[in-house]
Amino acid sequence: MREETKTIAEIKHPSVRECLNFVNLNYGVEIQHNADLPAMSGLGSSSAFTVGLLNALYALKGEMIAKRRLALEAIRVEQDMIKENVGSQDQSAAAFGGFNKIEFGGTRQDMGFTDKRWTETSWTFSRVISCCSLPASLATLQKLLRAD
Repeated sequence: MREETKTIAEIKHPSVRECLNFVNLNYGVEIQHNADLPAMSGLGSSSAFTVGLLNALYALKGEMIAKRRLALEAIRVEQDMIKENVGSQDQSAAAFGGFNKIEFGGTRQDMGFTDKRWTETSWTFSRVISCCSLPASLATLQKLLRAD
């Protein structure tokens, strides 16, 4: 699908529109993306797209943000701005990359987000185990971690 718009509000692709709103770019950009995976494949591709796009937009502004911040902001874009019914694992795996054990706990309030509907929701995370950079889907990571 090709979109050419004059304003961010006209963009139909929800992740592109909300990522542009989130990083507050004040000039036009051209974004091209291709995917071989069908929508709703369950492989975390939409979260990986959001993480990658946020990272690219920040780089375009001359900012390199930390992996943890990148994951948290992708979660905020998908859950709060797009209103997708998604968790936090896919964004975290995409932002950190490699092979990691990610533990979730705490509240959104702990991270500075004060939206009252989330104050009881577990979602902060910490990077506990890291080893070689190994591309793997979230499902593969979950299987490996359950093997402990």
